[in-house]
Amino acid sequence: MDCKRFFVTGPPRTGKSTLMERLLHEAEKQGLRVEGFFTPEVTQGGRRIGFDIQVIRGPRVPLARRKPLGDENLRFAGYYLNPGASEVFSKLLPRSPNPGTLLVLDEIGPMELYVPGGKEYFYEVLRTPSPRVAGVVHRKLYSYDPQLARLVDFTAMVLRLGHVTWEEAYRRALDWLKECAQP
Repeated sequence: MDCKRFFVTGPPRTGKSTLMERLLHEAEKQGLRVEGFFTPEVTQGGRRIGFDIQVIRGPRVPLARRKPLGDENLRFAGYYLNPGASEVFSKLLPRSPNPGTLLVLDEIGPMELYVPGGKEYFYEVLRTPSPRVAGVVHRKLYSYDPQLARLVDFTAMVLRLGHVTWEEAYRRALDWLKECAQP
């Protein structure tokens, strides 16, 4: 197997984050330390009102909300971005995985790119030589940052849910974990 990084992409609600969460648990069962983040949606009364950044083994920080989060008005697609989320990228996340560590990035998407320091963080991580990086790539990353999208394509195996089934993607993720993510 060509040991590149492992990413999934696809339309909303196809199980990308679920796949990453299951991969995280499998990695831990195999003795790997897992670091990184997820961006869970925040709902209220069954409606999406925003997103957070959940640092694995760390804090949960507001990423974006439908209503302003403070005085600064960074906006994207009907959401107000939290400029304070920049601390996640500048201080809380590792720059490259240590031996025995899997770095999970869920997700490399437009909101994360527009938070100060987010774009720089992803470029830095993707330029490190470690193959122990897995994550979710927003399906329209080429529209938002073509250079970063090419870097992902060049350094990773990217599976597109919808082109492959969730079950096939998960099987290939487990194969990747066994072959490529071990120290």
